[in-house]
Amino acid sequence: MNRLLIYSLSVCLVGFVSCRKEGCTDELARNYSSEANYDNGSCNYIKGCIDSAAVNYDPEAALSDESCLSFENWRNWILVDIITGPDSLLGFAHLGNDSFSVRSVYANQELVLVNGQYEPGTMIVKHSAVQGSAVDDEYIGMLKLEKGEAPTSNDWEWFLLNRKGYILRDNSGVQQRGPELLNNYCTNCHSIAANDFVFTN
Repeated sequence: MNRLLIYSLSVCLVGFVSCRKEGCTDELARNYSSEANYDNGSCNYIKGCIDSAAVNYDPEAALSDESCLSFENWRNWILVDIITGPDSLLGFAHLGNDSFSVRSVYANQELVLVNGQYEPGTMIVKHSAVQGSAVDDEYIGMLKLEKGEAPTSNDWEWFLLNRKGYILRDNSGVQQRGPELLNNYCTNCHSIAANDFVFTN
């Protein structure tokens, strides 16, 4: 009787061990194994910005690396400059052809050039408005990317924003952003600026 019991327990134990498949069982991990039924602690994850509202959101990231960037709080940034009146260099851009226009420039950090470049992560917003007019205000954002990400725009990306700092979308739902935004209009205009594509320093 005892031998039969011991034999039965041995069979069950061997069966359990042989059926156990070790691996990563977390579906968020990059090395997730659908065949694994026992997590062996081998899971590894892509880290990045996991906030879908951020401008650098990474849909493949599973864990936050606290790198998220957003224009949402631009009104609390550093007020770099206020320019009023027409500007022949701007033409119609940024409402620059209106005598009553006011253009306010904000930055998320001090604008300091290092070897002629602003550091990656530098963000700038220009809010253009016409006093006492029904003309819609304009909000344009700039983000300095990592070196080499967008050579044609000197690693700047441009954004059309609403007053809350959210990126506008076209009728197809596509976000209005990119180094080549508006058929390179922003890049071509800012390329003549003396300070790394930024007119205000």
